[in-house]
Amino acid sequence: MGLNTYDLYRDPAAGTTVLTTALLGLALFIQEPPTYSTVQYLAWYLLFRVVMAPWMEAGDRLNLTITFVVALAVCLANAHHTAVTLKQQKQIVEMNDILQGLVQQDQLTGLLNKTTVERRVERLLEDSEYTARTGGLTLFLFDLDEFKGINDRYGHPCGDHVLAETAGVMRCVFPDAAALGRIGGDEFAILYDRPITEAQARLLGERLVEQLGAIQWQTQPLAVQCSVGVCVCTRPGCTYQQVYAETDRMLYQAKKNGKGRCYVRRLEGPARQESKR
Repeated sequence: MGLNTYDLYRDPAAGTTVLTTALLGLALFIQEPPTYSTVQYLAWYLLFRVVMAPWMEAGDRLNLTITFVVALAVCLANAHHTAVTLKQQKQIVEMNDILQGLVQQDQLTGLLNKTTVERRVERLLEDSEYTARTGGLTLFLFDLDEFKGINDRYGHPCGDHVLAETAGVMRCVFPDAAALGRIGGDEFAILYDRPITEAQARLLGERLVEQLGAIQWQTQPLAVQCSVGVCVCTRPGCTYQQVYAETDRMLYQAKKNGKGRCYVRRLEGPARQESKR
């Protein structure tokens, strides 16, 4: 536009064809913020009015003014369209994130659902670099003892309350877990993306049992208990099914031997090593 101004100043008879083409080209192909575009086009318009007005006929001045207005309108309209498009794309991404979260979550507790927990365990076990770096993983399973009795005695709203409170206890007892999930009606899972010691596993299980026991319903103590099974897996090549089966076996042993207990199994070789509280 500066060159066009110079050409017209040097030779007023050159006309405004080149100028018109330049302005429309800028409006169509140069993307600029609306505020900057407005200031820029107004500045150029004033420049042409001051420099060329004495040598231009009234019709040319009108055409030039119309050209500036059209160019500015096209640029602002394009900027508005870009802004709307970006906003819509952001909304789509946010909606997809929300939907993805809903697909992965258990709606009552806000914990991960069974499928998501399984996939996370599988990904860790299938990642050889991860296994070599961390040495394995730890899976907890627990369910609430006599949960049906709570529902029968206090009603399903109380049962839902207990499940939601259980999720809160899990977040408190296992703040550094890689995943917390509800995998059944009153069955839950906790995943650590590293092996922990049997002593640590038993201590966490004991804290879980203790804090669940403090759950109340309308100021009424419920004496909620749970049985816990743990598998610390450091065996290369393990599958999710193997880890889950061993953890579930420990959970069954805990329930069979009095409930409110935590049994731990290390899955590291052919030999079976168990400990119990």
